[in-house]
Amino acid sequence: MKLLWFGGAGLVPLAAMWVISPSPYYLLPSQLLAGACWASYEFATFLLLFETIPDDERTSVLTTFNLVNSASIVLGALLGGFILRFWDKSYEAYFALFILSSLGRLAILPLIRRISVVPKHAMPVASQTLTVRPSGGSVDRPILSSIDDPQTRDRLSRSQLSLLSRRQDE
Repeated sequence: MKLLWFGGAGLVPLAAMWVISPSPYYLLPSQLLAGACWASYEFATFLLLFETIPDDERTSVLTTFNLVNSASIVLGALLGGFILRFWDKSYEAYFALFILSSLGRLAILPLIRRISVVPKHAMPVASQTLTVRPSGGSVDRPILSSIDDPQTRDRLSRSQLSLLSRRQDE
């Protein structure tokens, strides 16, 4: 959550920073900051999606997410192009777009506060080394009896059985 908040809050002033100075000595560090903020925001969003979406719904939810995200990018580009055309592509029009972009990001920021994630706890699993490869590390197999949760043990058991049957078919 902290990474998502850092990225989201860091993205707010980035577009407006272009209004301050056109100097490359100013814009280069601001773009480096922009890269760090976008990277943290994208990474946190990616992790949040995989932590909160159940396995059986992941494909449909990620497809919908990517569709809405792409449609938002297209809509934003069209809206920005319309505003630039309406204001004759002047410096003031670009500055207004940068400020509008920052204000739009600021308006969305409270939605990040509403996100709640139930922390998942790691469960220790003992493993048995099956083979060691000099250049590829080891191949380990979990020892299912070391897992305390019966549902997890059954799920892992089924996945291991399907993996073994695929290996035998080869």
